[in-house]
Amino acid sequence: MKKEWTFQAPAFEADLVNPDLPLNPWSGHRRFAYDLVTFLEPETVVELGTHYGSSFFAFSQAMKDHALPTRLVSVDHWKGDPQAGEYDDSVFELVSKTRDAHFGSLALEFKKSTFAEAVGDFADASIDLLHIDGLHTYEAVSEDFHTWLPKMRPDGIVLLHDVGSYVHYESRVFWQELKARYPLHLEFDFSWGLGVVFLSEKAHRAAVESGLLREIDRYQKATNKHADDDRAKLTEASFRLGSLQKMIDDRDEHIASLSRALDDQTRGLQKMIEDRDAHIVALSRALEAKQPKVDGASDGAPPAPNPTRENARNELEMRASKKIAVVTRTKNRTVLLRRALESVSCQAFKDFVWVVVNDAGAREGVDEIVREARRRGIDTMCIHNETSRGMEAASNVGIRASASEYVVIHDDDDSWQPTFLEETSKFLDADTGKKFGGVITHSVKVEEILVDDDTCTIVERSPFNEGCTGIYLADLAKVNLFPPISFLFRREMYDKVGGFDESLPVLGDWDFNLKLLLHTDIAVLRMPLANYHHRINMPPSAFRNTVVHGVNQHQLYDMTIRNKHLRQDLVSGTHGLGFLLNEVRLNVGHPPPGPTAKQKLRNRLLALLDKTREVPLRKALVAAIRQT
Repeated sequence: MKKEWTFQAPAFEADLVNPDLPLNPWSGHRRFAYDLVTFLEPETVVELGTHYGSSFFAFSQAMKDHALPTRLVSVDHWKGDPQAGEYDDSVFELVSKTRDAHFGSLALEFKKSTFAEAVGDFADASIDLLHIDGLHTYEAVSEDFHTWLPKMRPDGIVLLHDVGSYVHYESRVFWQELKARYPLHLEFDFSWGLGVVFLSEKAHRAAVESGLLREIDRYQKATNKHADDDRAKLTEASFRLGSLQKMIDDRDEHIASLSRALDDQTRGLQKMIEDRDAHIVALSRALEAKQPKVDGASDGAPPAPNPTRENARNELEMRASKKIAVVTRTKNRTVLLRRALESVSCQAFKDFVWVVVNDAGAREGVDEIVREARRRGIDTMCIHNETSRGMEAASNVGIRASASEYVVIHDDDDSWQPTFLEETSKFLDADTGKKFGGVITHSVKVEEILVDDDTCTIVERSPFNEGCTGIYLADLAKVNLFPPISFLFRREMYDKVGGFDESLPVLGDWDFNLKLLLHTDIAVLRMPLANYHHRINMPPSAFRNTVVHGVNQHQLYDMTIRNKHLRQDLVSGTHGLGFLLNEVRLNVGHPPPGPTAKQKLRNRLLALLDKTREVPLRKALVAAIRQT
């Protein structure tokens, strides 16, 4: 007898213990999950990644309401991950409390382990329904799916979360590939997206014949109604935040006054800029005298811009051998590069050349910023890579195109205090600094969120490495102690090291720092003169920090670097850097404790911000994040 699909309106009892479950990104799919379990009456359901249990307790509610003898197993180590954040035992305690309060009579199991450790506990072809919601990198989701696929019954169903078209996680990329391989599937694009894979034609036909497809739109509409209710709650919360608006307005007025003061200073510098422009024209004329005339240019007028003359100008600037080369790597991030321009232009020390390396990104915005830098009197070189070569190759290109005594990497998303170049160069010039190959300053960690893809809003500033009083090789072998923005080093040390390893997409600065310490020491100025910016929400990929959003890649190349140097030691028969890197790894302390309640609140607000598009609500959320 054909079974009919039933669209139901259950009461989710788990919400009584954890009222935040309806706000979970998964909550929009709870009705479908409830109806799916009711329809399938599965023998075994396995969930990979439970966290607070929004999906898990939706399955449980269906089992309870319809007296199903289903075995429901959750696999999760409940320690968190780089995307969900790390957390303490309070999450698992809350999940256990929810189970005991309302679902104690059901066949529910919690396996506190990794997915790879738990897979051996299940027989092949034993699972009816599998829900994958762990780490959302491409590699992790692909591994979870293929590792657990043999455990599925031939007529089984697999659910994958975070596959929506607007989601920045790589799980969305894997889902696009999976759909091509499994044409029998369903897809819900709301609530961060849910993919449904039918492993057989029989399973898909049963769902279709039950009338499921007629109900698809109802799940979307039901989710929209809950979303409207949530928006109303957020609007009410924004009004409660109104008392904070006065403080924000006062801060904005202070910023405006600083801007007016900056305008006054700019007008005072205008004469110097005009003189500089006149000097550039004179240099261009001198170059013209040594080259064939350009068509259409008159003898008495400045030559029209052209690639040949621009390259000659850059060569002239290079030969001027400025004291410091400030190398900025950029690619399709003009909003950040413009901020970098403000950082370099405000430096009290002026004897530097700004080398901008555009790693095959769009040229127009970069060229506009470079022209603005030159109008401000900054000696600027611009190099456009025809093909993208990566961060470390961009560093090498920029450094080798200049001829300065000192070098510093100023990434396009970081910034300085006005005295950074002055203090660091003064130290290395002094007798006490001559024995050092470079010097760092303390840094300030600046947490910010990218709003509407064109504005960075600062949320919090905090010390990054204020406890660092010296750069010990053994300490640096454990973890990188400073960001590139805080490090001024001698070019001769760069030449000894042999530049940055261009095979490393991340951690190239750490590798460079380690090799530099084999030749010399690095001094520390205990002044917070460098700002190390982190985008803490999930902006478009071009604007992400690898240290925040590329944790897996960092872990992979941490291993790569340690293995590389150890191989070199083994081949050469020496006991060098490779042995040190691997020796200290065995003695690294325990990971830091989980996030505080304040950090958990901020993570929740950031998640809401990433999936909210209404401007008033985004402003309210940004204001709330600033206060956490």
